[in-house]
Amino acid sequence: MSINVGGYKLLVKEIEEIKNVEVFDDTANVGEVLKVGNMVENYKVGDKVVFSGGIRVSVDGEEYVVVDEYEVIMLIE
Repeated sequence: MSINVGGYKLLVKEIEEIKNVEVFDDTANVGEVLKVGNMVENYKVGDKVVFSGGIRVSVDGEEYVVVDEYEVIMLIE
């Protein structure tokens, strides 16, 4: 499941209803490991990936990273 915020794809857990999407201005650091939800078929809910960059958002009180698919550089086992 994904939604778009400001032209970016929002990586979210499988939540039936998404409310209160808040976009933060700060960027994720290079190499920062963050928990993400479903993005493409290659990833499962709860997978951790290392991003080259992105912006953080809050969805219903949980924090996620907004990033284009091509910016995912490594999957953490």
